[in-house]
Amino acid sequence: MPFTSSVFARLSRSVIALCSLLLLSPSVTALEEWSISYWTLDEFYRLNPQQLLLAENMRQRISEPGQPLTPAPTTPLRITLVQPGNQFSSYWTSNIKAMQERLAELGIPYQLEVVNLRPDDEARVQELHIAKVLAQQPDYLITTLDTLPHKKVLERVLTHGRTKLILQNITTPLKEWQSTPPLLYVGFDHIQGSRMLADYLKRTLPANSSYGVLYWQPGYVSQARGDSLIQELQQHSQLQLHSAFYTEASRDSAKARTLEMLRQHPQPTFIYACATDLALGAADALAELGLSQQVALNGWGGTELELEQLQAGRLQVTVMRMNDDSGIAIAEAIRSDLLGEAVPQVFAGSMVLVTTKTPDTELQRLRHQAYRYSRKQP
Repeated sequence: MPFTSSVFARLSRSVIALCSLLLLSPSVTALEEWSISYWTLDEFYRLNPQQLLLAENMRQRISEPGQPLTPAPTTPLRITLVQPGNQFSSYWTSNIKAMQERLAELGIPYQLEVVNLRPDDEARVQELHIAKVLAQQPDYLITTLDTLPHKKVLERVLTHGRTKLILQNITTPLKEWQSTPPLLYVGFDHIQGSRMLADYLKRTLPANSSYGVLYWQPGYVSQARGDSLIQELQQHSQLQLHSAFYTEASRDSAKARTLEMLRQHPQPTFIYACATDLALGAADALAELGLSQQVALNGWGGTELELEQLQAGRLQVTVMRMNDDSGIAIAEAIRSDLLGEAVPQVFAGSMVLVTTKTPDTELQRLRHQAYRYSRKQP
């Protein structure tokens, strides 16, 4: 479905005129409803320099073996995880494994309940699961935040008091929650990653090249990854946005939107995909049309499937998360909470840019670092 959002206010008049042709679907205004006010990481750390120190201490801790709690807790913690795990991206499942391995290393007993949802499940589905969680009163709830209905549900957790909330895949603290924040915002900074990709495009694409954007579903991820890239390229390059489409947060819908994009604009230089599943769907479409070598495409996250596509030449670049950083950080935050130590309000894991020119030996090193816990051998 075609795209519109507050980002239009930042685009040039020519781009606005072009994109106005796309305002045909009643659902395209959904992103405008994402009115949550948040701090970027840079803003947050400028306002709260002590938080940067806590985050750097956490970064040091996750790079080292875990220090077991002594004496070890005797009662297992009850942890519930509600996540959009039903997708091709391995981000969510790898993080569970990394968290579990680190908790075991820390000697923290726990009972884990995992609820995997589809990214495009209605907010009501998540609300029902969160309501069930509140009734069970676990010690920790780990979930994500992408749309306004998610926010309204999670506010009940924050005001409930009994259950500690850890927000996964968001590293921009909400301003209105600052008086009662979650225990931890954790993941990888969407804005930083998108700027890394924007810098790559500015360096490698010819001036005045055209590009299209495949958004996730309307919400936070689309704004943080998609809008930030468009804004960067509009302000600091001559690259031309010709069209942008929302997807249904799936590989199949990304393929369909890519085919539609290419029917409308047959000669883009680059297609920007906001997530792993979207990159895979776009790669499927380009391969079907025989355009894999003519139209460049990125990944977002550097999952194993993305790296395989990169090595096969179906992707040209991706920003690769050191995936297990976030799962390890969650376990360490729980340890600190149990000890009554300060927990950083935000932790963003490390990312690197990899391309088709990255040597295989370097890719292997990065794979080992990214999945150092989730791929541990028994």
